[in-house]
Formats: sequence, structure tokens, C-alpha cells
Amino acid sequence: MRNMKTTIRYVLLAFAVCLAALPAPLAAQLKLSVNAPASVDINEPYFQIRYSISASANWQNTPAFSDFDVLAGPSKSFSQSTTIINGKHSSNASTTFTFTLAPRKQGTYTIPAAEVTVDGKTYRSEAITIKVTGTGERKANPSSSRSSRNSSGDDFSQLRQAGSTVSDNDLYVRAVLGRKEVYEQEAVPLSYKFYERPGIGLSSVALNKKADFQGIVSQDIPLQSIVSDVTNIGGQAYRTGIVQQYLLFPQQTGKIAIPSLTFDCVVMQRDASIDPFEAFFNGGGHISKSVKRIAPETYITVKPLPMPRPAGFSGGVGKFKVKAELLNPDVRTNEMMTYRITVSGTGNLKMLTPTTVTFPSDFDHYSPKTTDNTKVSLAGVSGSVSFDYTFVPRNIGQYEIPAFDFIYFDPTKEEYITINVPALKLDVQKGTRTNAELERERALRDSDIRDIHTLGSGRLYALTDYMWWNTWSYWLLYVLIAAIAAGAIYAIDKYRLVKGDTIGLRRHKAASRANRRLKKARTFLKKGDKLAFYDELSKSLQTYLSDKLNLPVSELNRERIQAELMSAGVPEDSYTALCELMDECEYVRFAPSAVSERPETTYDRAVQLITDLDRQVNRTARASKTAPGKAEDEI
Repeated sequence: MRNMKTTIRYVLLAFAVCLAALPAPLAAQLKLSVNAPASVDINEPYFQIRYSISASANWQNTPAFSDFDVLAGPSKSFSQSTTIINGKHSSNASTTFTFTLAPRKQGTYTIPAAEVTVDGKTYRSEAITIKVTGTGERKANPSSSRSSRNSSGDDFSQLRQAGSTVSDNDLYVRAVLGRKEVYEQEAVPLSYKFYERPGIGLSSVALNKKADFQGIVSQDIPLQSIVSDVTNIGGQAYRTGIVQQYLLFPQQTGKIAIPSLTFDCVVMQRDASIDPFEAFFNGGGHISKSVKRIAPETYITVKPLPMPRPAGFSGGVGKFKVKAELLNPDVRTNEMMTYRITVSGTGNLKMLTPTTVTFPSDFDHYSPKTTDNTKVSLAGVSGSVSFDYTFVPRNIGQYEIPAFDFIYFDPTKEEYITINVPALKLDVQKGTRTNAELERERALRDSDIRDIHTLGSGRLYALTDYMWWNTWSYWLLYVLIAAIAAGAIYAIDKYRLVKGDTIGLRRHKAASRANRRLKKARTFLKKGDKLAFYDELSKSLQTYLSDKLNLPVSELNRERIQAELMSAGVPEDSYTALCELMDECEYVRFAPSAVSERPETTYDRAVQLITDLDRQVNRTARASKTAPGKAEDEI
């Protein structure tokens, strides 16, 4: 019997050695799979075809894309993940080759098989058929209004290896003028756009130094956020977006230089040397790299305004309307009146100067006050500018504020436009104010101080009107103050006790700290930054487990997490759900195409999971505090 057992043991050992010596699992055969849409619209700017194989592979043979324009590809993405469960290691590798194509015309087309090599052996994909639908013809330079982080999918999210060179063709910034030739004082939009090739991983772009425009008045146009497009330049796909905008008003004629500007750029690169499990808890294995890009100098030609300029030219260039009105309905002597001239429209409104108004000799008048109600955009400065003229009639009678002409230059019509503002007739009546009162009002207006207006009788009340010594109201207030003092003492003692329990305080705030990170992840999700979303989601789980279990981050491994959660009374299914969510965040970094669930669903799962874990751990902690013989800090 002993010999029989020994023989069976040797047979099983030999069988295990044979299985270990096999180059690949018997049940898993390598296959080059292809993922492509069954149909595309000719009006879509591009679509993608992905060839994937579960091994480290090299591209061998590109199929004939004779009926499509190849915008980019093959873009290679290699990912490898390692999983440790109960001390058992498992490793998976995957290689994906992505082509970005644009349809040329309607029809049904067959793309032949592609080939890759793995350890010297060739693997072929299946041929695929794609139907091109829609009407019209595709534009020669396609672009998309969607963000590249959403529209381009994995192609733009596959970062280059750490240490890779970022050439000027991979990433550059250039100035884009709205017009190359304008008139003096005519608004010119100026935008600075970045151009990024797939895989560069541009994270941020910032102006290194404020621009110094010579002979030009500039106005910054604030950007709420960077909206990026995908465009085709020289047969290559680029992600592009505006990072800086100005509105320029040339003050001199001739050829004016727009100076070069330097931008500080940060790109993300993938560190393949980091262990995948360590990357899960330490930022995803991505590093940042700083590069500088210079937008080259460009020029604009400024034409002079036609000569001769009309007498009384306001200096306005654009399209304007003018309105004159009297703000006070009744005109009386020794009363301060306001005559307002409002210029509205689009153009160099901010550079307009007050129009000269001729008041009657019997009027006292003062310097006009300017009110700016304009907004700046790429279309120019629009809105209105008001000029308030203050005057004081001294005598009763019939008077007139003369008519005047407002003259501006319209660059679209290339001619001067004259707007006639009619005269304003005034019937001045006798006023009740004296000269002293008028001068006092003028002084108050200049100092921005106003009279104090009293309400009611102005009677003052003494405290003894409401409270008498040794009355019921006195003792009620006494008891109320004593109760507030006792409550304050109790609250202070409770606060000191809680602050002294650093471990308990950390556990108590674990969920709130994790929720703050979840809100940050939600912000990345709204922006369409899928990689940053999953990275922040992973950090929220890491923060919660470290605080709730009172463990340093370096000790957060699967075995320790499972042991602590089980001792805290967490069910097995909750721990399994936690592991699945952690694995999903890890797969997104190393195998994005493997995750099919929508990020919004993943976010909801994370919120619910942290809520359930916190409720279960807190329930066990409360039970342990009430049970005899239990330590207070036991979870």
C-alpha cells in the first residue's frame, strides 16, 4: 500500500512538472482579435480599428486600407498586470494596435487580415467588412467638436514610456490671428492653440511670461476651460485646443510684430518599471515631464484710416448707436441735472472719449463721468459706454442743449458714418434750493457721503425699562446664562476628549475624507478625463482603508485588508466587491479596453461601497464598546 501511494505521488508530481513546462496554458490559445464598427457615417471625422492579442507582440503586416485615409497608426499599446490573491500570483499581458481612419466615400468595403508576431510565430486576424453610410462628402481636413479624451478613446490615453523624447512635431503651440490685415483701432482676435499627437499625454499648458505687445492695446479674454478638438494635419491626427486669447487694438499703422510667447507644458508618461500592485496604491505608475514650447512670432498689417478724417471724428472704429437723454424729468434752478450720452454696439468702446457738449451760458456744468458696461469676447468689445454730464440751471426760462454729430469709422463698409443727435429743449422752472444747499450737495457727491436719514420718533430706551432687579425676567435670564455656561463647559471637555483620541478621530473622519476625493473624481469625470477619474477613485479607496483600519499605506495589501475587515465584521461579499473595484481601477491604467462598464456606474458603486463598509465597521465598533471585556479602540 505504501508503494502504491508513493507511485501515485510521483505520477502526480511528474504531471505537474509537464504542465509547468508548457509554453502556454493548454486551454488558452493566442488569437489576434479585431474590434471595429460595423458601419460608419461619412460625415464623422474618423473612427478606429483595434487589433488585440494577449501577449507581447510586434506588428508584422498592415492590411490594405485603400478605401480609407489613415490618420494615425499603428499606435502600439502594451499592458501587463499582476494580481495577488491569497498569496497566489497571476500575470496577464496584452498588446493593442490602433489605427485611426477616415472614410472617403459611401459603400461597403472589406479590410483584409492583419498580422502580428509573438516569439517569432505569426498570427492573423479575420477580415472585416465596414459599411460607410451618410450623404455628402467628407471634408478634407476633418475635425471633431468633442474632447479628445472622450472621442478618441484609448488611442489618446495610451501614454509613452517614461524618458521618451517629446519633439516639436509631437507637441507645439502657435498663434492664430483672426485677420492678417485690419484698420487702425480695429479689433483683432488672437488665439494661441496647442497641437498634440496621440500618446503625448498633455496635462497642462501655462503662459510662461505675460505678452508685451508693442504699438498694440491688448485685452485678455478669460477662458473658462480648454475645449479640445481632433484635427488632421499632414495625414496625422492631432488634439488641439485654445490656451490663451487676446483682443488686439492696433495703435499704429504698418507691419506690426506679434511677439513670440513661451508656454510651460506638462506631459504625462508611463513608468513601466513600477510594480502594478504598487502602482495601484501609489498614483498609477505615471510620471510628469515638463517641456517648453515657443509660439513663433507673427505679423499683422495695419492700414491707416481713410484721409481726410471728418471734423469731429470720435475715434470710434466699429458699429455703434448713440442715444442722448435727460435723466431728470423736471428741470429747476439750483437743482443738479444729468444729461447722459450712451454709445452702444461693437468696437473700440473702451477707447472712446466723452463728446464735447455745449451747454447754455446760464448753466454751470462739470466734467463728465464715464460708466463702462462692456464685455470682451473674440467677436470684439460689445455693450455700451455712458457719459454723464452734470449741469445746474441758474435762471428760469427756455433753453436748449445743441445737437451734435457722432462720427465713427465702419471697417466693414470702409467709410465714415455720421449719427446726428438732435437738440434737447429745456423748460427751466423755479427751484426751492438755495446756493448754499447746492454747494453742500456738490461737496457730498464728491466725497461719496450722504445725509443720515432718521426713522420714527427717535426715542431711546434705558435697560431698566425692560428688566428690574429680582424680577422673574431677571431670574429667567440668570438661569439661561447658567445653562449656556454649563453646556459650553461640557462641549469643551467633549472636544478635548475627541481631539485626544487621534485614532478614533481619524476613523471617524475616514468616510468624509474619502467623499472629498470622490467629489474630485466626479469633477474629472465631468471633464471627460477618464484616466484621472480612475486614479482619483483608487486614491479615495486607499485613503478610506488607511484611515478606517488605522494602517499606513505601505501595509495596505490584500491579505491585511481582508483580515482587518473580517475582524471588523464586514461580510465576505463586501470584501469581494472592494477587490473587484480595486482591480477595475488597476485595469483601466494597464488595460483600458478591458473595462466595459461606464465610469458613472463605477462611481456609484464606489460611493455605495464606502457607505456600506463604513456602516458595517461602525456597527461592529459600537457593539464592541457595549460588550464587557472589549477594548474601546477595537473595531
